[in-house]
Amino acid sequence: CGPKVSVYLSETANMYQAVSLREEAYRKCGSCPARRSSIFCGLEPELKANLDAPIPSRHFVCGSNIFLENEPAQAVYCLASGRVKLATGGSNGRALIALLVGPGAILGVKDVLLEAAHDLTATAVEDCMVCILPKEGFLEAIQRSPELSLRVARQMGMELSEICRRFSLAVCRPLSERLAELLLSLCQTHGEPMPNGIHLCANLGQEELSELLGVSRRSLNRALAELRRLGLIRCSRRSILIPDSR
Repeated sequence: CGPKVSVYLSETANMYQAVSLREEAYRKCGSCPARRSSIFCGLEPELKANLDAPIPSRHFVCGSNIFLENEPAQAVYCLASGRVKLATGGSNGRALIALLVGPGAILGVKDVLLEAAHDLTATAVEDCMVCILPKEGFLEAIQRSPELSLRVARQMGMELSEICRRFSLAVCRPLSERLAELLLSLCQTHGEPMPNGIHLCANLGQEELSELLGVSRRSLNRALAELRRLGLIRCSRRSILIPDSR
């Protein structure tokens, strides 16, 4: 966090003193383990001492919703730990995951900037700690800090690029190739190197993978079986290993 941002973070803490949320706590941005991957990291370091201003945070257990589709956007959420899926409900009753994000991600930015309702539901796929940054303070912060505004624009551009890339794959590639591409992409952001390959440690089951691809679980199972047959993956319950081919 930077000094101008930390001013509003301090004000945010005061705003939330009277709010009683179950399992609410207060965290310090400067000591957050995800700070190096956050857009707030390193802003105007000459006033870094202000990072100790506590901000409200809340623990979300796996499967709980952080915010809902069509709910008014009242805050921006900074993911301190855990992983979250952002999904929309399809007309056929199946969810479609637009993004899967990890520590350091900022959720709800677009909706706050547009002063619109959330167009996706954010759900914890692991136990998460989330810092809550009210809309008014966040908007003031980006007005004060050109560097933060640029970082917000970059994040939104990266998210749009990822969604467009996956849409292009859905149109142009067979499912087994789309699945392989998805697993490789997830390994970049959620993979854990192991002696025998890369373990995909995002706590993803077949339901989440099918929602990321926009297909039925039956179709996903066929694609997984094809990759297993080729020796490209090894599967266990909610766990996938991409073996080292060397």
